[in-house]
Amino acid sequence: MTVETYARRPPVETRGWDHVVEVGYRSPSGSIVLGDELSGAELPDLALEGRAGRYRVRVHYDWFRRKGLYKDGQRLLIMAFPGKGDEPVTYRRPSRR
Repeated sequence: MTVETYARRPPVETRGWDHVVEVGYRSPSGSIVLGDELSGAELPDLALEGRAGRYRVRVHYDWFRRKGLYKDGQRLLIMAFPGKGDEPVTYRRPSRR
């Protein structure tokens, strides 16, 4: 899993990803922290230097098959940047497997 924060909207990249979706988020506190309740792991704060306000959060997801001894895997890229709008936008939908 990779998390990235940008000062402005980055270009949309769908190549190599199964699913790419973007949503709006309002951070009244200047913090956007995601975590895993089961493991207690917490990701770095996605808010731009503690800036409160409107953000867009773009999530890239890829599920892949491995050959050989290793099991199938998945990867995530989560990007956050200042931006208005609450409507979800789907840039790429997963194909049927």
